[in-house]
Amino acid sequence: MKKLTLILLALVGVVSFNSCKDDEPEQPTPATTNIFTELKGYTGKTFQFVSSTIRAKGFNVLSFDSIEEMRIYYFANSDNSYKYSIGEYDDTVFAASYEYINDNKNLLLTNYEKNSQTALSFVGNSPLLYYSSDIAIMNSEEGNMEFNNRADYLTAYNQNKDSINYCSESWVSQTAIVGTEFNYDEFEGHYSMALYGDMLRMPIMIEKAKNKSIFDILKHKK
Repeated sequence: MKKLTLILLALVGVVSFNSCKDDEPEQPTPATTNIFTELKGYTGKTFQFVSSTIRAKGFNVLSFDSIEEMRIYYFANSDNSYKYSIGEYDDTVFAASYEYINDNKNLLLTNYEKNSQTALSFVGNSPLLYYSSDIAIMNSEEGNMEFNNRADYLTAYNQNKDSINYCSESWVSQTAIVGTEFNYDEFEGHYSMALYGDMLRMPIMIEKAKNKSIFDILKHKK
């Protein structure tokens, strides 16, 4: 189970208590210069408002999933290389992600690194933030390497970059989770993703979603 899954499942109880290719073009510039500012801006809004905003960018609804009263909407651009996923409950958006899909690993890693730097500037240096990251090495028998210190994570990332097939970073507070992911395997696809979730609006039924976190649910379906 990916690290973001473990973090979200652990924190849902806290929320319940407190509130109950090589020539690929560049990634399209989001509406704001900071993708996490954009994603955060969708939370707390009605789904109708967010849907209109995303459609205006040239994205259309690809599909949606329902889990009790919660719905996850997947939007894609014309060639399915960029996707938004929007989590909605009681007509209010509580989580959003922006995903880049490509078979070129180097392009995905570059995008992932950009997202992580943007996330770092977005969250700042609050001592109340919980930092977590992990790395999975291709064909390794050692399992995931897990970190709660970014300097140690970066050392391992740079030493193993060529053989990494999954990595993630997340910054968690009582009110929000900011995450980045990179994945490159035949089972879950080839993507990099930026994620934002409003912990105070996270619906409790996430616990019933077959042991998946909201960010597992937001991921692109192959």
